[in-house]
Amino acid sequence: MAKLFTSLTENDPAGTEVVRNKKLPLWGRTLLIPESSGSIARFSFANLCNKPLSAADYLEITREFGTIFVEDIPRMGLSERDQARRFITFIDGASELVCGLLTSSMLREQGQTLHFFRRADISGLQRRAWRCC
Repeated sequence: MAKLFTSLTENDPAGTEVVRNKKLPLWGRTLLIPESSGSIARFSFANLCNKPLSAADYLEITREFGTIFVEDIPRMGLSERDQARRFITFIDGASELVCGLLTSSMLREQGQTLHFFRRADISGLQRRAWRCC
């Protein structure tokens, strides 16, 4: 995932400089973007879904970045319901605006898996996510 992020940011037409902890103003608050270039952002699942962010916050993130990486998505059960709902809310926002969404998950029995979703793919991801919760 790191190699893919580096490759895409090196060729990002909106800016190739990778910025760590970029400040993105959100409704009177500031969200730190762990890594980003001009139109590409990289988050861990914890950075994106373990914080009390709203649908409006996620829409601002997807407006700002055309390609978004979300890494280390855990397997979630009932005890992670809040994080799962935030992730679904993020996917809803991404389906409206984002051009590309790359995700990785770390599951013990499978090792690391990488997924890429274009805008047209995200509605199917939404349907699968809703069935999980």
